[in-house]
Amino acid sequence: MSEIGNWLERNLEALRASGARLNHETAAKVAASKVSPRLRLEASRSGGIQEPTAILTGPEGDIFLHSRYRPRSEAVKFADGVGVEGCDYLVLYGFGLGYEAEALIQIAPQLQLRIIEPDPSLLYSAFVSRDLSELLGLAHVIIVCEEQVAEAVGSLDYLPFFFPKLRSSNLRARIAADDWYFRDFAAKLDLFIAAAGNDYRACAGYGLRWCVNTIRNLALLERSYVTPEVAPANSWRIVGAGPSATQTLEPLATAAKTFTVYCDTAVRTAAAFTKERLTAVTIDPQPISKLHYLGVPPQRVLLVSDIGAHHSLLQSFPHLSFICSEHPLHRYLSSRGLPLGPTLVRGGSVSETALRLAHHAGANEIELHGLDFGYRAEKSYIVGSWLESYLRNRSDRLHSISDQNYAFIQKRNAVRRPTTPKVETSGTDNMSKATYHTSLLEDYRAAFYSAATALGFRYTPGSSCSEPGRLYGERHSSPLLGRGDIAPNATGDLTSAHVSHVTTDEAVREVLGRFRQELSELVLPAKDSRFGMSYRSLGAAGATLVPAAIFFHERRGTSRCEAMQQSCELMQNEISRFIAAGR
Repeated sequence: MSEIGNWLERNLEALRASGARLNHETAAKVAASKVSPRLRLEASRSGGIQEPTAILTGPEGDIFLHSRYRPRSEAVKFADGVGVEGCDYLVLYGFGLGYEAEALIQIAPQLQLRIIEPDPSLLYSAFVSRDLSELLGLAHVIIVCEEQVAEAVGSLDYLPFFFPKLRSSNLRARIAADDWYFRDFAAKLDLFIAAAGNDYRACAGYGLRWCVNTIRNLALLERSYVTPEVAPANSWRIVGAGPSATQTLEPLATAAKTFTVYCDTAVRTAAAFTKERLTAVTIDPQPISKLHYLGVPPQRVLLVSDIGAHHSLLQSFPHLSFICSEHPLHRYLSSRGLPLGPTLVRGGSVSETALRLAHHAGANEIELHGLDFGYRAEKSYIVGSWLESYLRNRSDRLHSISDQNYAFIQKRNAVRRPTTPKVETSGTDNMSKATYHTSLLEDYRAAFYSAATALGFRYTPGSSCSEPGRLYGERHSSPLLGRGDIAPNATGDLTSAHVSHVTTDEAVREVLGRFRQELSELVLPAKDSRFGMSYRSLGAAGATLVPAAIFFHERRGTSRCEAMQQSCELMQNEISRFIAAGR
């Protein structure tokens, strides 16, 4: 018994010593647990008690987790069948007694292995029964022990630039015992991977611009503002630029007082229907996003902007508040004390960001106007949007950039191609006319309603094309209250009457100076071989280079290592310009 006790402590110590935060948390959960009543250990036929097997009790009765004869050699066959050679990142469902994980690492010693085991008592039983310290001490072997599926998926650190080849596998007997958990996890993991892939594609197009914008926009922090002591609003409207908004904008101008936030694509048209200040959300890093506000006096707009939006747009707005994303650059700057605003940008859709802003401010009832995510009756955008004019007449495309944008929209959206998009004449939107759907807009639709569901809203469609759909959620307190983040005041208006500057230029330059120093001290890998293994050693500063590095890698054909080098030089140069300009 003393030997078994020593195994437990030795395994826990190895897990803590791995240096991974999740492993440290798992070690604490296992230490507080005890032997699982669902698991029985049994000596194997070939290895005896030194090579035990295990029997797990599940809904269908007892089942062996490993071979009752030769568990170690059978685990090697399992690992061979997974095909980990050339794989960068593997998610393994279930731990058992650890034989399969050991075999996987034996075949691929540098594999980034994430093991999902929601039951700490099963891990306790495994740690008691075998000496697993060599496996558990590896920094790239992470055991996620989390009963909540969403939390377990959220703990993963997959970045497709560093780990372009991700796979998953499972211990069949283990998942059979908790089938509901692992099915839910697999479904959410698919969404997680898809989101990471979408993020990768966005960085491939705009990663360089996004990094440059973020650094340059830090100069605006001193004059950006928040509203202190806010009173959250329960009822909101979100107005997008879908064709149906043409029918609802005019009534909105005289409707009962409800706080309204506009997607940037709808601002130009909305300004023609109301004289009130418009609150708009923008997240686009491209300079062409300025056209959404063409002809709208900047003082009429309170702009809630991703700090990675194009700096030439933001400079002209006197009423400006920032929000940010979960990208490593934003996380790094926020962790160093720069107030970049709440983390509300989770995808490429401005409508989803507006939804998260509403929820963040305490909304539990939201009207949806112009969020068609499709082309109603062959109309692409709200009348008056600059995008709508591109698609309406060739004569509206007056210069080369207009033609380029038109070609881009055609390519991405398959506009007015009845044989390509999905045509819908009825359904959740109760459409009065056919609507064309495209893959891009279907992605936006799925992301919006998935976010709404995750935030606790339920959707009720309007009874006609002119009546908005609604989201209903539970009443909740806003995390903004008393914290001074962006939110409506008691009158339902977002106002700059009480301006609170969030930081100073001196504070920004101090943070950037330390950031530049950290970047200059980075030791970046010289070869692409197993590049993913260098990710951890890069630390928080190195991870900030990823968006621009993806751009260099995809757009300019450089290797991953060269792309990281170029991204590092770019970031240091931008920081140096920023600091020099402030002197």
